[in-house]
Formats: sequence, structure tokens, C-alpha cells
Amino acid sequence: MKATHYPLSTSAPSAYGLRNCDIASRLEFLIPLLGSYEVLLKTVKRSYRILTSDIEEVIKPNFAQLQECGLTVCDIVKTNPRLLSFNPERIKRYVHRADMLGVPRCSPAFRMAVCSTNEGSVTARMEFLSRTLGCSMDNILIAVGKRPTILGLSMDNLRRKIEFLVTEVGLKLECIVECLGILRYSLEKRMVPRHSVMEILRARGLMKKGASLYGLIMQGEADFVARYIDTHKDMVHGLADAYNASCFGKMPVVPDSTVKKRHGRRDIYCRGFAMFEIWNLLSYMLDNYTCRSALHLADTLLEFSELQQ
Repeated sequence: MKATHYPLSTSAPSAYGLRNCDIASRLEFLIPLLGSYEVLLKTVKRSYRILTSDIEEVIKPNFAQLQECGLTVCDIVKTNPRLLSFNPERIKRYVHRADMLGVPRCSPAFRMAVCSTNEGSVTARMEFLSRTLGCSMDNILIAVGKRPTILGLSMDNLRRKIEFLVTEVGLKLECIVECLGILRYSLEKRMVPRHSVMEILRARGLMKKGASLYGLIMQGEADFVARYIDTHKDMVHGLADAYNASCFGKMPVVPDSTVKKRHGRRDIYCRGFAMFEIWNLLSYMLDNYTCRSALHLADTLLEFSELQQ
């Protein structure tokens, strides 16, 4: 008896499917295909249907189609092993959709374009980006073709990032379209923490005028920390702790400390407001997406502290 798919509403679908299929023949085919029993086990944990789908009518045709597109077994298993158990006609639509996006089959982006989302969500996200960013679908197709992974993000996720970049960072919509790949990074763990560091350093005259948030966000973690945190740790005490904490969604209580600000050739040390008061203020304001106002107020408090010396 051949088994292909079983609805998720079926009681114990995996056990039902395994009882009604030739598991031995499937293992004989899948273990060599995937490379090892360990890889098969990991794959089954993500999608048991690879064991209940018909080898000749489902898995082999799907694998052949994806292989023709340049995808390897490793690519498929790591990204979305469920593809192997889908209706072959559905896989054809996925491949056609990726081709329509203009993603070269030889590029790593093609794998994500094929594997990440379904037809409905792709169309919805494309229309959402076109409407929200105020540009044509043709321009969105070009931008998404370079970074198709953003089509795997929810519309709420995209909306919050775009809102932050426009209202807090001050980016123009056309700039976001040009660097659409920025949307694939985490708002809470990447955008907000690095933007706060950028604003702090800029307010203290330690950031180059030509620096952009896009450049900061695109940098690897080690490079960013070395260039913007470690380099200025003696100038802005507590910056490293604040950045590390903000990446985990919280701000630290920094002990009352000396903050060093450079004015020409003079170094001024200030001890007015405790640093933890300023960081707590930043934390509150950042949570409400008003970091520009918070940073301005924090810098004003530091200036006031210096005048009291």
C-alpha cells in the first residue's frame, strides 16, 4: 500500500504512516541519499513525512527537480526537508516562482527563494513591501532577488523594522529599497543596539560624519565590537556593558562612574548624574522607539553634569 501524505489532524499521523508503508525500502534509499543514519534522524525530526512519502512518485521526482536547479541534498535538508515530500507539481511552482524573482540558480539565494515560503505569502509580502516602501513591484522584484530571505519574515516583523528605520533612524524609503537586505537582521538584537551605540558616539563627537547605520549593521559582530566598542571604551565607560545587555533585550545598571568626553585637546571628566540613571532612561525610551530623544536628553544630562564640576 502506497502512502504519500497524512493530514496533521490525524491522530498520531507519523505512527499511522509508518505502519502502512514499507519502511525498510525507504531506509535503504534514504540513508545513502542523505549520507548517514544520523542525518536521516535529524531530518525525520524536522519532517517525518520523508518516511511516509512514496519514493518513486514523490521523493525521487522532487529530488531530481531540485538537483537540476543546482541544489544538493545538503541544501535541501538544511533549509526545508519537507520539500522532498511535497507534490512534485508544487515543487515546479516553487522553482518557477524563484526564477520569476530573477534569482540566478547558481547563487546561494536561489535555495532560500525555493525553500523559504509558499506562493501566497510571497505575493503578500511583495505587495506589502511595494505598498509600504512606495515603489513599484518591478523595483521590489529586483531588490528581493538580491535578498530573497526577507520573504520568509512575517509582515509584522517587516513593518516594525521599516517603522524603526524611518521614524527613529531617519532613513528615506528609497534608501531602504536600495539596501533591502538590512531587513533580514534582528530589530532587537542588531538594529536597536547598534543604532544606540552610533547615536551615543555621534553625540560625543566620536563617530565619523559619513558613517551609516547600514554599514554598522552589515558588519560582523567581532568587527563591530573591535571598531566601535573597544576603541571607545576608555572614552565612554559602560558602553560595552550597555551594548552587550541591549543585545539581550535589557540594559544594565551601571555603577556611578566617570565618563570621559573629548573637547579639542581637553579631556573633561563628569560625575553629576549616575550612569545607571542615564542608561535606565535610555532603556525606557528605547523600548518605546524614541531613542533619538532619549539620547539627546542623556547627552544634555552629561553636559549639565560637567558644568556642575
